[in-house]
Amino acid sequence: MKKSARFHPIQQLTERRQQEAAQALGKSNQVVSEQEQRLSELQQYRLEYQRYVLQQGQGGITAARLMELQRFLHSLDQAISQQQNTLERVCAEREKKRQLWQQAHGKSVAMAKVVERFREDEAYLEARREQKEADEYSQRGKRGDN
Repeated sequence: MKKSARFHPIQQLTERRQQEAAQALGKSNQVVSEQEQRLSELQQYRLEYQRYVLQQGQGGITAARLMELQRFLHSLDQAISQQQNTLERVCAEREKKRQLWQQAHGKSVAMAKVVERFREDEAYLEARREQKEADEYSQRGKRGDN
């Protein structure tokens, strides 16, 4: 069995691992996008609610109502902080998956080069063998003519 054929299953394995790593990275990118969107929505809602609190304050409200509105703003701030932590965590996970993909991609490319080199060497040796046979055949033909 040719060397290139023996290494072909390994090449397929490295390609499959690279594809799996790429899929995991894609899913991770999607999770990051979703978490960024959630954070953006929370921040936007907080801004709108803060405007509402200011409007209510200008119109004159009771101290109890103002405290209630401020407690809710504080709850929004906590939710935003938690969402920022979640976003940082999923970004770190995405970075790990990106690094794993890069490693898998590098291995896949390297294995493809190795297999291609084996094929080139095999083709070269095959061409040399055919040339040698042709030369021998030609030499036999010349000896037969004498």
